[in-house]
Amino acid sequence: MVTLGSFPHIAILLTVALVGLGAGILVRCGTLSAGLIRMLGGSIIVSESVWYLHLAMGPWTLWPGLMPFHLCDLTLWLTAVGALSGWRRMYELAYYWGLAGTTMALLTPDVQGFSWSYATIQFFVSHGLVVATLLAMAVSGRFRIIRASWVRAFLWLHFVAALLFVFNAAHGSNYLYLMSKPGGASLLDLLGPWPWYLLSADVLAAVIFILLSLPHPKTLPPST
Repeated sequence: MVTLGSFPHIAILLTVALVGLGAGILVRCGTLSAGLIRMLGGSIIVSESVWYLHLAMGPWTLWPGLMPFHLCDLTLWLTAVGALSGWRRMYELAYYWGLAGTTMALLTPDVQGFSWSYATIQFFVSHGLVVATLLAMAVSGRFRIIRASWVRAFLWLHFVAALLFVFNAAHGSNYLYLMSKPGGASLLDLLGPWPWYLLSADVLAAVIFILLSLPHPKTLPPST
């Protein structure tokens, strides 16, 4: 069983951090090529493709509640495309959304019962690969952000949230947890009831985005 704060949970978090930081350091030092980062990006696509094939072959109805519209799902594809292509704008959004949102999902996972089911394993694999890939990309020195990056990421987040709020209202879904909090424990539990936790989370996101900008190298040549 994987319970919040248990040994397996802590081990997963440490493994993700070590893989991401280790891969980034090896690429930065020239021990391994940037192909390692592309391999991580490709692994994300493979993992997610297998998951949606599993869903499509099962008895579940994908529309509207199981579509890849959560922030972590969107970040997953941004990370994969950024890692494979080197496109800075993809990396820019993924860096903020992933290290702020996907990391939080790993810290307080919303999984059913925390059992070692395929759904739980896939949750940790996909989210872990995203965070590890973003850490590797940042540490490698081959990707960069600029001063306005966090502002763009923040504005794009609101644009996506506005679209998904309309979608949620029309279809009874809860993407980005805009309509209610997740069933399991999460940081949102500390931010008040609906809709006030949305405002609190907005302020917190801005603070985290600014903090994420501080340690990131900005003197590197831009990626295309």
